[in-house]
This record gives sequence, structure tokens and C-alpha cells, in this order.
Amino acid sequence: MEQTMRRVFAILFFGINTTVFSQIIFLDGNSDMPINDKVSILQDTLWIKNTIKQEVPYGFDQHEGICKFQLQNKDKSQFFIIDVQQSRVDDVQLFVKRATKNIDTFPLINKKIGLLDRTIKSVNFAFDIFLNQNEKVQITLKSSRKYGMHAPVITIRSIKKFHINEIFFTNYIGFTSGICFVISLAGIFLYFFFRFKMYFAYSLYCFCSFFLILVDSGYIHSYFPFENFLYLNNNGTTIVFYCVIGCHIFLTMVLLRLTPEKSYWLFRIGKYSSLFFIGLGLSLVMPFIEGSLRYYIIKTSYYIVFFMDAYILIALISSIKNREYFAYFYLVGFLFTLIGTTILILANIGIIDGINQDYDLAYSIPLVEIFCMLIGVSFQFSQQNKQFIATQLELSIAQKKVISIQDEEQRRIAQDLHDGIGQELLLLKPSLKNNKTGTDALEAILDNLRRVSRELYPVSLKKMNLKEALESLCNQIIEKYDYFVSCEIDFDRNLSKEFELQIYRIVQEGINNAMKYAQATAIRIEIFEKNNYLEILIKDNGIGFDAKKALESSKSFGLHSMSQRTKSLSGVFSIQSSNNGSIIHVLIPLENV
Repeated sequence: MEQTMRRVFAILFFGINTTVFSQIIFLDGNSDMPINDKVSILQDTLWIKNTIKQEVPYGFDQHEGICKFQLQNKDKSQFFIIDVQQSRVDDVQLFVKRATKNIDTFPLINKKIGLLDRTIKSVNFAFDIFLNQNEKVQITLKSSRKYGMHAPVITIRSIKKFHINEIFFTNYIGFTSGICFVISLAGIFLYFFFRFKMYFAYSLYCFCSFFLILVDSGYIHSYFPFENFLYLNNNGTTIVFYCVIGCHIFLTMVLLRLTPEKSYWLFRIGKYSSLFFIGLGLSLVMPFIEGSLRYYIIKTSYYIVFFMDAYILIALISSIKNREYFAYFYLVGFLFTLIGTTILILANIGIIDGINQDYDLAYSIPLVEIFCMLIGVSFQFSQQNKQFIATQLELSIAQKKVISIQDEEQRRIAQDLHDGIGQELLLLKPSLKNNKTGTDALEAILDNLRRVSRELYPVSLKKMNLKEALESLCNQIIEKYDYFVSCEIDFDRNLSKEFELQIYRIVQEGINNAMKYAQATAIRIEIFEKNNYLEILIKDNGIGFDAKKALESSKSFGLHSMSQRTKSLSGVFSIQSSNNGSIIHVLIPLENV
């Protein structure tokens, strides 16, 4: 009859029973005696009973160790898989002592051996053994780890259960790491699009979480078992974990908008601790960081999570007090992470027991927090987007007021020139009737005065509609200047005088630029309505110019005036320019006119 006895160090299927708790021996690593002989001569009085359910613990200082336990198969004869989680061992070797006193020796498996070269294709270190019905065997496992917590977590399954678990584990890791990777890419995209530091910090944290899942689950060293980089494989989890802690603190600072002005000490502690932890993690990448220094850096990594928890919790409480509503979303995800990671760390250092049988669930911890933060970031983005739209609307209204005031001032000046100075000059004309030179000079002054007055404010718009006024403008240029100006206007809609004035100013400025700076001899104006948009094209055959540089220059008053007037009408302004001439393109929606 199938029965299941679950311990964290062993999950037993199909009637396999342990008849003795696992027992362990601490090795000093100095003996060259073959492990097979060493196991054979070790007396029962030397073995220590294992009191930890979740694993066979050796701690930080015992780099080598042997454990043994007995199995009995009460079901039909079949193959079983014994696998050891790779996260806290560097290599393992298995021995099976049968009733015949023969010892089956299985090959050593370590992180130098890639997944494709292993007898059993698993990221964990796995061995297959055959047990006859009612057969009882003694399992002996030697393991070692140079740095970090040394603690084999052993699982026994039937082949069928093993393959089901492998498929589930692969899909689970693929899903969780894939989600982290996709969200990190989305964060980078949003950062380059909106230039908000929040998205960059969020992307960095998700990307580090993505690597943490791949490294700790064993996929990195399983597919890249390069012996020259074995120190990276052995310490990969610690390296990425330090980076995750540093990025998490940095993300907290950005999301909660901590600044020296708002919270001086929180900001300073967060800034320097995040840089310090990332620096510690990256230091382990260097092969010359060896011996005691590497050992203590790795050992410290098991405790820094408590610092991170305390810092983020204080920062969240401070932000909630300041009514940063996004902090509530962050708090939900963080509390899940706080509880989950703290339990796992306490289990890793042996303070609590009975946890690591569900070790795979640890990979969901960053995922839950990321999803909670994603909701919060979406909420914050919505709020920022509303603020941005409101700011743009206020800017547009202010811009329209500025242009309106400018046009009104120009109208007043034009009227003063025409009614004041112009009339006074006309009164001087009769006194110069016998002086031809003086009369000609006076006529020239009056012509310039009328031209300046028209440019300041087009009087023709008072008497004509936009189409007639623009045609009149083109005819005046043809009559007075040596330019070929063609004007094609297919537009008959009645518009407000304010709107007509803005369009007239845009066209007038475009013609002036072509005449003064482009050295053009021909100018063409095209204005037509298309899909409820007013489209304006001002073309010339001049020498061209660098449009981007001109728009960035503070001296291009005419172009800036055209651009601002277009924006005030919610339109789009663009320029194409080459050696063969320039095209100014203006597109203005008519729906609100």
C-alpha cells in the first residue's frame, strides 16, 4: 500500500520508510583515506543523531560531512531517485550498502559537471537506485561546501514522481523568472519613454530578482559549468542576493520619494547602504577575494536581510504618515516578502525548523512583491499622468494668454503708428510740396510705416476672411518684392478672428523667414482642410538650414513664434530642410475652433 512519510530532509513515496533518523559525522577534510573505506570503518558510536527535520546541517565552518539513513521498500521493486538540493552544497557522492554487505558507489557530482553531462538531467544532484520489494538498504551521503551554509536537503521519490516534479519545477521557475524579466524590460522601456527614475529602479530590482531565481534554482551553474568560474557558481546566489538587497533599498527610496529635504537620515542611510551592499556583492565576482574575506562576506549575507527589513519598514511608516498613498500598495507586497524571507533566513541559520521542504515556494516571494508594486506603480503612473496633463493644460492656457496679450499689444502699437505718427507725417507733406527730395523721402518713410503697421497687425483681417487676407498678402509681396509667390488655399470655413489671426501670423512668419534667411526666389503656400484638420505647407527653394539646431537656438525668434502659435492651437509643427529648400508643415485640429 502506498504511503507518504514527509520530513523536510526526505519526502518518501510508494512505501519507502526510514527505519533510522539520519545520522551525521563532521569531517575535518584532512584525511586522504577513500570515502568508501572511511564509511566502512566508522563505528556506530561515532555517528551523531540528526535532530533537524529540514536538512542535514553542518553549518558555516564544517566544509565536509557524511550522513547516513536507512530505507526500506515495502512496495513493488522499482527505481527511485535520491536528489540533493544544489543550493547549499558544492558536491555530493552517494553510497548504498545492501544486505549482502556490498557497497554500491555512485559517481561524484558537483557544479563543475553540467546538466547535459549528468546521468540524471536535473539541476539538483540526483542518483537513481534500484530497490527490490521489502529490501532494506543503508544510504551514506558525503557532501562538501567551501563557502556559505553547508546543509544537504535530501529528497527521495519514485521515478514517476521525480519527473512530474521536474516538469513542474522547470515550468514554475520559467514562469516566475520570465515574469520578472518581462517586467524589467517594461520598466526600462517606460524609463526611456518618460524619464522617471522610478521605472529605472523598478526595472533594476526586477532584473536582479530574475537572476536571483535563475542562480539559486541552479540553472546558471547547470548550463554554464565552467571550471574557471566555479567561484562564481558556488557564490552566485550570494552575489545576486547582495545586489537584490541594494536594489530593493534603492527602489524604496525612489518609490517613496525620499530626499534629504524630506528625511535626511533615511535618505543618507538608504543611499550609502544600497551602494555598500551592491559593492559587496560585486566584490565576490573578483577571483582575488579569497579566504577569510570571502567567507565573512558570504556569511554576512545571511543577516543583512534584517537590516533591509528594518529600513524599508521605517521608510514605509514614514511615507504613510506623509500620506504617500502608493506606500500602501508597496506595504502589502513588502510584508509578504518580510515574512517569507525572514522565515527562510531563520531556517537557513538553524533558528527555526521544518521549512525547507517547501523551498520552491521561496521563488514566489519576489514575484508577489513585484505584482503588488506593479499595481502601485500603475496607480502612481495614473496620478502622475493626470498631473502631467493638468500641467500641460495650464501651460497651454498660459501660452494662449501670452500670445493674446502679445497680439493685443502689437495691435495697439500698430494703431498708434498709423493714427499717431502716420497722421503727423501726413500733415508735413503739404509743407514739402516744392521739395521733391523731401517729398520722396517722406513717402518712403510713410511706406515703411504702413508696412511695419501691417506686420504688427494685419488690418486686412478686419475687412476680409482668412483666405482673402492671405491671398492679399501674397499679392503684396509679388508687387513690391522680386519674389515668385504662389498661393493655393482650399479652405472656406468661417473661423473666429482670433484663430484666423494665429494662422495668418504663422504664414506671414514663414514667408518672412524664406525671404530674409533662406535666400529663396520662389515661395509656395498651400492651405487645405483634411480629416477635420487644417494643414499648412510653406515651401521655398532656398539654401536650407539645420532645422534641429535652429529650433534649439534662442536666436530663431521667427521659428519659435510659429511653433508656439501652433502649440497654442493644439497643433503639430515640423520642418524639413535640405540644400534644395525647406518645407514648414503645420497641422491644426479644427474640432475646437
